[in-house]
Amino acid sequence: MINESHDIKAGDLVRWFELYADGDIVKDGGFGSVLELREIDIGGSLTYIQYEVWRFERNDIVMCGPNEVEKIKESNN
Repeated sequence: MINESHDIKAGDLVRWFELYADGDIVKDGGFGSVLELREIDIGGSLTYIQYEVWRFERNDIVMCGPNEVEKIKESNN
């Protein structure tokens, strides 16, 4: 079983979310770019996906889980 990856890959522009401990309420958010995708084997057939994200506004790099990033859709203009 693999958690949802939302078809996000290195180089994609994303909106990142910082969540409160309950995981349901957004504390902060912004835009960034995915630098790297990491698949972490947590035993058996379980794999957890994390994204290394460069946050533009803060000029830093953080690790985000799949529920903390959303791919920005490109317009066809």
